[in-house]
Amino acid sequence: MSEPNESDVKKTLKKHLKGATASTIESIAKRLGILPSERLLLTTDIGITLATASLRAAIEFLKAAPEVSRFIDSSDLRVWGEVGRRLCGTSADAACDFFQASKPTLEEIPENMRSAVLKLISKQAALSANTAFECFKEAPDIIARIGRPETAMTVLNT
Repeated sequence: MSEPNESDVKKTLKKHLKGATASTIESIAKRLGILPSERLLLTTDIGITLATASLRAAIEFLKAAPEVSRFIDSSDLRVWGEVGRRLCGTSADAACDFFQASKPTLEEIPENMRSAVLKLISKQAALSANTAFECFKEAPDIIARIGRPETAMTVLNT
């Protein structure tokens, strides 16, 4: 199988993001074009799934994904997308806010705790979108307040 190129990405986006402007698709395709093939396929798959619920949430996801993918691995990228999908089920606005807040929030969370935070908010998103999003936004501050990394990890994994 050959590596997808920008033209292939544009065709896929146009097919699945009907209603998005040509300039939006062009911009997203350029941003996604920097991703390694595995992450590109994962990202477009998640984005297409989101588009079935909310085109706006899918676009915000696809805009944020290249930057966010610098901070998390592929399995966490899938968890991150799933959290957004769950939030979208309750509110497209909440999902959009989540995707927009993700890069700066993940940047502030210590690298070794990002996966645990995402897994925790994934569980919370199944119960309450608002609680999950608020927990995510507050995670860097809460981790800093706890002070001890091993205690913070214990709390996150509980």
